[in-house]
Amino acid sequence: MRHEQITHAEATALNPEIAQVRGRRAAGSRRHADIEALRMIHPGLRTLAHWLAESGADSLRKRLVETASPGL
Repeated sequence: MRHEQITHAEATALNPEIAQVRGRRAAGSRRHADIEALRMIHPGLRTLAHWLAESGADSLRKRLVETASPGL
């Protein structure tokens, strides 16, 4: 996946809430997900590795082909 940093003005143009989140992140605010607690709530929660092995890699490959060959 590609990541591109956007400016505060671009974030504000997208949505003021996005700009607020961007500002908090720039100031050092971070969120933490308690994965073990999430697994208790959602026992079927998969890891990235499991998702890739099950279907994710195929989905990503298909998407890359579609992006590289629009109109085919």
